[in-house]
Amino acid sequence: MTETDIQQMIAQLDEGVPRDGSKLLLYMDDPETNYCEITGNRNGYLRATLEFLRAATVPLESGGFITPIDFNYLVPSQGGVLVKRLNRQDDVKAALPPQRQKTWKDTALAVGCLAIFLFLAVCAFLGIGLLGSWIFGK
Repeated sequence: MTETDIQQMIAQLDEGVPRDGSKLLLYMDDPETNYCEITGNRNGYLRATLEFLRAATVPLESGGFITPIDFNYLVPSQGGVLVKRLNRQDDVKAALPPQRQKTWKDTALAVGCLAIFLFLAVCAFLGIGLLGSWIFGK
């Protein structure tokens, strides 16, 4: 299958799936967890697929990596995550932000929590012992 064949198929699919009523909602409840939920109607998923196909096949400017694809017409006006841009590059890992390195503060927090837990456990053990000696008279 040639590039021209793919472009023609995308154009045919684009004519067959109307933009009106196509909705896709990308929702991120908690940014800390890195999980999101995607909800959409049938045409929303089909239109999103078409936009992704376009992003994969559209010619880029020389040395460019940002595709001229508009994805945000699918997002309802009530909210959701808007797509800033679609990048196309072979090395996807290079585009990810660097992983957070563990610092001494993380270690100090873990040690502090463990120390508080041990302190509370010792206090509870002593309290139960004193309560038992009070009840049983020893």
